[in-house]
Amino acid sequence: TRVFGDWFDASYVAHTGEVYLNGRKIGTGNGKTAGGFLHRGYHVIAYRVRPTAVSSIGSTQYRAGLTSGDGSNGARGGVQLGELLLWNRPLTEAEILDASAYLAKKWLDAEMPGYKSGADADIPDVQVVNAAADGAKIDVTGRGCTRNRWPGGDMKNDSSGGTHGGWGAKITSFAENGTPPYDSIVNPVLAGSGGGQTVEGNATSGGGVIWLEVEGTLTMDGTLVANGNNYTHYAGAGGSVNIMAGRFVGGAGAVISADAGKASSGTSSAGGGRIAVKLTGEGADFSDYHGAMTAYGYRYGTPGETGKRGGAGTIYLRTAAQGENGGTLIVDNGEAKSSCKTLVGGDVEGTAFGDVIVRGGANLALAEDATLTVGGDFANEATFTAGAGATVVFVGAGESVVSGDTTFASFRCETPGKTIAFAEGSTQKVTEKMVVDGGEDKVTLKAASPEGSWTLDLTGASVAIAGAALGGCQAVAAFTATESEDLGGNSANVTIIGKLEPQTLTWTGAVSSEWGDAGNWTGGDRAPLQVDT
Repeated sequence: TRVFGDWFDASYVAHTGEVYLNGRKIGTGNGKTAGGFLHRGYHVIAYRVRPTAVSSIGSTQYRAGLTSGDGSNGARGGVQLGELLLWNRPLTEAEILDASAYLAKKWLDAEMPGYKSGADADIPDVQVVNAAADGAKIDVTGRGCTRNRWPGGDMKNDSSGGTHGGWGAKITSFAENGTPPYDSIVNPVLAGSGGGQTVEGNATSGGGVIWLEVEGTLTMDGTLVANGNNYTHYAGAGGSVNIMAGRFVGGAGAVISADAGKASSGTSSAGGGRIAVKLTGEGADFSDYHGAMTAYGYRYGTPGETGKRGGAGTIYLRTAAQGENGGTLIVDNGEAKSSCKTLVGGDVEGTAFGDVIVRGGANLALAEDATLTVGGDFANEATFTAGAGATVVFVGAGESVVSGDTTFASFRCETPGKTIAFAEGSTQKVTEKMVVDGGEDKVTLKAASPEGSWTLDLTGASVAIAGAALGGCQAVAAFTATESEDLGGNSANVTIIGKLEPQTLTWTGAVSSEWGDAGNWTGGDRAPLQVDT
């Protein structure tokens, strides 16, 4: 713990049993602990808690906190946790000293007096940690940025709900506020912003940050909450829950939330926060977690209707097998349609995923000139908005399924042997550029169901499709796929040309100024294609 004042007092540790400060036992029982520190800096605190104990760290009454300069209980707070280690059993005194020596070496770069080196300390190794047992709660609701603040400084003071994973809404127009989404989708470490209003009493704070790292199994049957504060108008955005564990287990009663605070007036709704759970154990997956996980923007009004709602936050789930650029991105607003967006790109870190799922009325937006890389499925069950110059790129071996009707700015796949299957009856529109080229191994574009069909609208877009195998494609505007294969079921607007011999063509402009008019070229029998020079 780092203390930012003149006096440190681990006071009124409720029912904790024993308290150690920098490896020295200083108090027992329920009373006020003895002693304190008269200097700033990091200190190591250990609580050995009795089995029936209730212990609070950082709460209003029981906290490791600051008092006023004269040691009286005047002003509390100012404590920053550097690292929190939890065990599911009481440690022996020797184990407490080992852990304290480890932390002292890591955070203070110092040795504990009269004790062995922190580099040699044996950290108690408990592989199964029950960090949130049935009924237990870690709650940092409203512990984030205060009113009209975000981690980057002051907000725009535009009378709006807070922003984090999803955009907050302005009070009158319900349009997005002037503070865009921020932080990392994959590794969120920032708090939610407060409501966008400077007047005291008119806005409240965003959600704080919960960060858990467990080498073994994290059993989650309680509640982890990083919600924004509720308020009449300018509520706070959801915070962050960031978990890394070997394995992840949780029953139906488990809850992890980074939801926006509620604006009871239904105006200036805040955006959702961020949740990321990454598993490191070999073969570990999420099949043993049966609880809830939400990062909703505030939902007001009738479900299914677009209205006074903040943008959804993000949920990111990744196993060890999926690797750094894998994992699943889920953007879900709980069936509350919102015009406020959830951003990928821009100031938001994390643009490469395995699966991408947009649902529950959410609006996932790809920032201008940003690239979203998808290695698995792209399921658009709500709204996807692409900024100018934004590109969705499909990579990786195997088949990717694209479901829902989606408008892309640019669509690209240049992975030989890749298959992209489009949901039966879905419509995919590309407004700027479509590039597909799998070479001799082909990129397959087909319907997801046998003998099915899908619609491709390339009206006004630049098209470069070669080395492809197409099936079931119903084209709105005519296009040509060169050095490609016809899998059948394509409409008359799809022209497929097999392997071509290259030609050397020279522009004459004899007929018109149109590049694609064969009459403007000599040296061959067509306008230039990719194989030509």
